[in-house]
Amino acid sequence: MDQIKILIRQRDNLNGEQLKKIDSQILNLLSNYYQIMINAHPFVRINHSLFMNQVNLVLVELGKKSLPHAEMDWLAMILDSKQFRMLFYETD
Repeated sequence: MDQIKILIRQRDNLNGEQLKKIDSQILNLLSNYYQIMINAHPFVRINHSLFMNQVNLVLVELGKKSLPHAEMDWLAMILDSKQFRMLFYETD
């Protein structure tokens, strides 16, 4: 998440292709973060809403739509990282 915070700060002075490149990096890191945390399953008795809320906060900060929580945990477990990452790019 630290890398994501740094990239979000860098967005402030960018536009056009530079902004798209930074946003792409953020989406890649964000999807990796969520998928790793879901598969690591660090908390035995929760439904991972904490991670989904973090992800959606960053997406909204980027001006994108939030992702529904309904199937994201399951999709994070069954899709490979490239397929899962595409869900984050569909938030435009």
